[in-house]
Amino acid sequence: MIKKKGISFFLVFTLVFAFFVTNNVEAKEKFIETAFVTKVDGKAPTEELELEVNSLELKDEKGINILYLENGKDYEIKYNEDNYTLKSITIDGKVVSTSNILKLNTDKETEFVYLDFIENIKYSKFKATLEDNNFNIKLKLDGEDYKLGERIDLKKGEHILEFTNVPEGFYIYKVEDGLNSIVKNGKYKFTLDSDLNLEFKLVREKEVGLKRFAGKDRYETSAKIAENIFKNPENIVLVNGVKEADALSAGPLANELKAPILLTNGKTISRPVADYIESTKASKVYIVGGKESVANSLKEELSDDYKLEVERIAGENRYETSAKVAEVLIEDHKYKNEIILANGVNAADAISASPLAIQEKYPIILTNGNIIEVNVVNKLNDFNIKDAIIVGGKNSVSNNILNNTNIVLEERIAGENRYETSIEVARELNNINNLVLASGVNYIDALTASSVAGNKNAPIILVDGKEINKETEKYIKNIKNNIFEVYVVGGTDSINSDLAKEILNLTK
Repeated sequence: MIKKKGISFFLVFTLVFAFFVTNNVEAKEKFIETAFVTKVDGKAPTEELELEVNSLELKDEKGINILYLENGKDYEIKYNEDNYTLKSITIDGKVVSTSNILKLNTDKETEFVYLDFIENIKYSKFKATLEDNNFNIKLKLDGEDYKLGERIDLKKGEHILEFTNVPEGFYIYKVEDGLNSIVKNGKYKFTLDSDLNLEFKLVREKEVGLKRFAGKDRYETSAKIAENIFKNPENIVLVNGVKEADALSAGPLANELKAPILLTNGKTISRPVADYIESTKASKVYIVGGKESVANSLKEELSDDYKLEVERIAGENRYETSAKVAEVLIEDHKYKNEIILANGVNAADAISASPLAIQEKYPIILTNGNIIEVNVVNKLNDFNIKDAIIVGGKNSVSNNILNNTNIVLEERIAGENRYETSIEVARELNNINNLVLASGVNYIDALTASSVAGNKNAPIILVDGKEINKETEKYIKNIKNNIFEVYVVGGTDSINSDLAKEILNLTK
């Protein structure tokens, strides 16, 4: 039974086979009316409402009868396919407002109940989208999670969208109104009176920058990187810049120590490197590599003349040295019992692997491409290593490399060549903010690129120094909105200016 009063409606609920009596007029009705609670304060009914009632058929959307209504709640009711907001309740002639009701009981003593509705609730279709959302930005609609791009029925009236996880250095604006409609403080208010599609776009506050780190030689280049990235480190990592192998596994260690990687010829340190060390308050140097890589005389010089604590991490060769570095990472820096295998003779893939090792906390183990040395296998067993990722193709690291070990190959990351392999590694990374460009031909400058990559949340993109390949171009275009800075490691002999500018233009 529906009774109109002005713009209000009265929905009458009564007991099955109940008698209705009013002033000197007796009437008998036998009926059951059913309404459904669809929302409570804008949300689906909660478990506390899912209780059984004797006769009044007021149900939630699951069909569970409701025993009581809470004080001050806003209830939306569906009756005969229309939506209403519950205004008040009349029990045996006594009106109880929803603003002060604590409990609504129905029992055998109740003769009739009116539910008084205000105007019919109107809904429209609504959808919001965000262009170039590479940062997993989330959206809330009136305080509740909303899935971007989802088309929903939304009550007409005023609403608030709130964007969360917007990265620093970016802003959002409404596409239809252009840059005059920047979303301030992440919140956008709107009024819904008809079907509405809101399109937003994420844009960078300033243009991407280009910065080159280059000195007159490899040693000065390493010092230039250190000066710009590590203003006053407590630690320094020192490796041989001629015999590059030991430097390949040093990247993750340097990142954990928040230290630059500096290069030496093995016997002395150059003036730019010495000047940098003297300018810092560093107290300790980690030498990665044996005495054939960095001489004991240099170790003593660092200790005696520079007053630095010196620790050497070394094995009998580059492969054992990589295992020694892994031991430090696992024992002291909570690295995982999963490794990255890379070729320690051809350096390109190991250089590309460093950002992945840093992000996932997987130590890099070097191999000659065909076998893992027995001493290294024993060390990996000591670490309880179970899984491995190979970086590089089959010509770089053989499919049989894990034979006679207890390690399972989890994944191989590889492209058609060293340049595409660097892109495939980059695609595995999360939260990219910058790019590091390094030469895939002249590896020396690239040895210190991991210092930049780890500090700047960047992949190391290998290039031939002259032109860009299609996979690199495709990758950079896809993540261009993530990029704040492009860092070039090495001089124009390694990566020419035209190529650097071409790559920079891909981010626009």
